[in-house]
Amino acid sequence: VKWRSIGPVNTSGRIDDFAVARVPGQPDAIYVATASGGVFKSTNAGTSWTPVFDNVNAMQSIGDVTVAPSAPNTVWVGTGDAYTSRSSYSGDGVYKSTDAGATWTNMGLADTQHIAKIAIHPRDPNVVYVAAMGRLYSRNSERGVYKTTDGGATWKKLLFVNDGVGVIDLAMDPADANILYAATYDKDRMPWQIVNGGPGSGIYKSTDGGRSWKNMGLVNSKQIAKIIEGAGPDGQTRRWAVEGPAMLQLQRRNFKTDALKPGAPVEVCGYLPKEPIVWQLATKEQGAISQSG
Repeated sequence: VKWRSIGPVNTSGRIDDFAVARVPGQPDAIYVATASGGVFKSTNAGTSWTPVFDNVNAMQSIGDVTVAPSAPNTVWVGTGDAYTSRSSYSGDGVYKSTDAGATWTNMGLADTQHIAKIAIHPRDPNVVYVAAMGRLYSRNSERGVYKTTDGGATWKKLLFVNDGVGVIDLAMDPADANILYAATYDKDRMPWQIVNGGPGSGIYKSTDGGRSWKNMGLVNSKQIAKIIEGAGPDGQTRRWAVEGPAMLQLQRRNFKTDALKPGAPVEVCGYLPKEPIVWQLATKEQGAISQSG
């Protein structure tokens, strides 16, 4: 399958995320989050794009955009590019739209500054999880995994390692919304260099909707860059945690491709290494880890 660009043409920096809202009988709504240019929307398969965040009194650096699976007009945006570059601008929290991007409301978490991931319960759009990296150049306690059960009116911090470790990715099990995986990232960003990795980097798992977390044993890694998901031949979701700061094209990944169905969708974005160290996250309840690449 050959890929072709469908836009937006002027992306205002790199693309950080995209989300698709599907309503039977209507064209898909595609939302694209840019690192320094707000959010774009297309309802004609990418033929044309409309900026839907430009008139919001908010930071236009976007880390994530997510559509509620059970409410396609409900869209969440996390501001603040999360990938620790010198050109990663801070944000001012999370925003929610309940009218497909026509209007937006700030729902708090302003001091997290860099939002990496938003996960929404598949059946209850009021239950939302946010993975936050915290301040880029200094330490602060406003980082980790947050949860709201009332649509953003109130938030509770669920996972916190320390004031220098943020959460770079968050995955929800599609078969059980109470099972969550969080990737923590220990780093020290300075204007002249970045120190990648440390003892705070790792993978955490929760089986009770974030009330408690278990460190899955992947510690002292240089950097947990992404949690990758794909459908296995038995229909079960496979997950991998990938270490490393460098960029990598999808076709160059070296984890075991025979664990996937031919043509199965695989979530890969963000930073991956030139020679990735890949850890397969077991689907069993104990959450064991094995190195597969």
